[in-house]
Amino acid sequence: MAAALINGRAYDFSQIEINLLNGKVYSATSIDYSTEQEKSNNPGQGVEPVSRGRGTKDYSGSIELSMNDIEAIREGIDSKELVDLDPFDITVTFLHPDSNRVKSDVLKNCEFTNEGVSGSQGDTDLKFTLNLIIGKIKYG
Repeated sequence: MAAALINGRAYDFSQIEINLLNGKVYSATSIDYSTEQEKSNNPGQGVEPVSRGRGTKDYSGSIELSMNDIEAIREGIDSKELVDLDPFDITVTFLHPDSNRVKSDVLKNCEFTNEGVSGSQGDTDLKFTLNLIIGKIKYG
């Protein structure tokens, strides 16, 4: 008899659904986002810190999309440049494969900070990584 998995099945990319600009994105091959906050110890008398200070939070991320989805987004905007878009939200939904529990993270007030094209010989699907500036992340 095979040993049972200790933690069950892991979350995997096939269980992710990404929605941005009021539509589901089918061609995303990666999405990254994170929160970072500056923290530092404050010295006082002696050699040990006496308190800790916290700075502002910084949110960043990126999404890799197929040119098919990138061009579909461009079709829906006036300027045709992604960096000119007004802020928008991105919802990343995870379905846990064992429990069917749904978890959603919302990336608030996102904007693309770059755009372009990347391709080389042998590519069967042109993809490009769009960097994001994010106003806040609400973890589900």
